Amino acid sequence: MALVKPFIFQRAAKLHRSPLGLLLIFDEVYADVTQAIAVKILEGEFENRKELFNLILEFDDYYREAKDAYLSGQAEQVPAVWDKVFRAIGAGRPPLRWVWRKSVLEVLVLPIIVHLVHDLPLAISRRLQAAPDQWPSQLRDYDKINDLLDQGIRDVQRQILAAYSPTLLALSALTGQDDESLLAHLFRLLRGTTWYDAVRLFSNSPQAAWLLEPPAVGEEAGSGFYPVELDHVSDRFLSVLNTIEKRTDSYLNFILNPSKLMLPLRLLFWSLRLCDTLYLAVTWLFVPTPEPIDSAGGRLEPSRGPARAAVQPVTRLRQSSEEIRLREPVL
Repeated sequence: MALVKPFIFQRAAKLHRSPLGLLLIFDEVYADVTQAIAVKILEGEFENRKELFNLILEFDDYYREAKDAYLSGQAEQVPAVWDKVFRAIGAGRPPLRWVWRKSVLEVLVLPIIVHLVHDLPLAISRRLQAAPDQWPSQLRDYDKINDLLDQGIRDVQRQILAAYSPTLLALSALTGQDDESLLAHLFRLLRGTTWYDAVRLFSNSPQAAWLLEPPAVGEEAGSGFYPVELDHVSDRFLSVLNTIEKRTDSYLNFILNPSKLMLPLRLLFWSLRLCDTLYLAVTWLFVPTPEPIDSAGGRLEPSRGPARAAVQPVTRLRQSSEEIRLREPVL
């Protein structure tokens, strides 16, 4: 048992000490995927590194700001869809007291839905508004990330599920490659819809109207004031934003409250909750005496690792912004 303890239960035991609660599981997945993309950017694997770098930072801010606001008790600053997820998975609460309500699978799926369906189109739209002439290279790099996500799904199964939900890992092994192929396809569909929503937001923004409005006779493009109905454009923008929020909420409700016709899905969630609860109860027996926790920002002491490790990839990108800028060719 002395050998089993450090290698099998070490990572799961950290979950019981984390101020993030079950949210730490998603945080680690998000960190692993972001780390892979960050490394590829710094290695020059993408066509438009500068814009992709900016997109990742923009995308990351939506999640970090929502998480920090929720954990610090500033509920009024948390988007409704994120608040719904944080409450559902018991973010910031003891994992063992919450896992019987939401399985590790649900803890992973719910934040992913919000971050992809709600946050990503907003981040892409802002980057399109900031650099509209660079959208072709942005789209090509966006597609290239799909391949990294495919690999990320396999990494999640090998590392995250092995640490937090051996039952789900066993079920995945029984299905062979089918579950990986299905998840990869679903991710590509979601990301395709996300780009479409981002273009809808961009095309209905005041910035896009300014750019697309033809100049008056005798004026050069980009000069003077173009008579654009900004109030009308703003209404359309808010309408698109509202449809994104409603779609995100409907996806969440599908997972949180499956209909009676989805009885197999309900049974799967109930079974996983039971198994995950038993597993985390066993890992709790191996949790050492907690060390002091730095509550500032809801993160552990630097010596601990999980919550801090989750921000390292983006922190590395922020620190490398000047390096990336200097490497860009001057036209």
